Amino acid sequence: MMAGPSYSDLPKPKKPHRLDKDTRHEDGIVRFRDRETNIKRDIRRAKLLEDTSQLTIWEAERARDLQERLQRANETGIPAETLASAVYHREARMPILSSWWKLIEEHQDQPQGFVTLRPQGMLYRADDLFSVRPADLLKRVQNDFNRQGITAAPGFGFFGLDADFDANRYGGVIDFHVHGIVVGEKIKAIDNLKKMRKYDNARLDPLEQGLPISPRIQVKKPLFNLPDPITYCLESWVPHRPTRIVEEGSRKRSTTKKEIPSPFKQRWLIWMDMWSIVDFILLSNLRPTKAGFQLIHP
Repeated sequence: MMAGPSYSDLPKPKKPHRLDKDTRHEDGIVRFRDRETNIKRDIRRAKLLEDTSQLTIWEAERARDLQERLQRANETGIPAETLASAVYHREARMPILSSWWKLIEEHQDQPQGFVTLRPQGMLYRADDLFSVRPADLLKRVQNDFNRQGITAAPGFGFFGLDADFDANRYGGVIDFHVHGIVVGEKIKAIDNLKKMRKYDNARLDPLEQGLPISPRIQVKKPLFNLPDPITYCLESWVPHRPTRIVEEGSRKRSTTKKEIPSPFKQRWLIWMDMWSIVDFILLSNLRPTKAGFQLIHP
């Protein structure tokens, strides 16, 4: 457990880094999802959780408990304290993302890049979801950073665990991956991950057979249209991106993001209810304080 200040100590968002009111888009349109949209999403989730017909006894019990909490929140207007609530997830993210945004703009004189990491070993069958601990997945990435000199490199980074879902492969497959923003010399150091076999582009996992080869390490720079790249590091919505077989066993992934179908969606909500926002975050040479994120030496 982290000593001293924690994420709960981060300051409330202030102008000009309020996700729901400020933007660097030229058109001035704020893209961050508003509270009313998330309230409607929670209403749909509570309704969805009423259907436990395809769940196990344990899952059904958890679903009913979660449904009651979401329903009560919908009626009272007081968010249920669970990441399964879109409203609560939004509120939990805002101080973190706002502080990241402020930090990024304070270091505009340094190289900055948006990073996506898809190491092997982070795909799971839907049936195995409840055996997955998000903090353990991020710990693996942290260990990779330590081994390859990324942690020791000057600069800083922050990362969030994300996922895509595909109901059309092996009874449902969850593709966990990491999005983050890296600043300073750490951007070049990220390339060191290519020395590790788990970052080879080859499709070796049976759960990804048939998918086209794509880079497991992607770095896009510079950053633009803030805060979009920052909010993308810590998303509240996991999409369904189904694949289909096109020829000789090869698969093509849908470019359209959809809602996860039942009963997978119920199970995903139950799983999210098990964790806190901290479990989905990895910091590199940063720590949260009452004044925002502070740079620390490796």
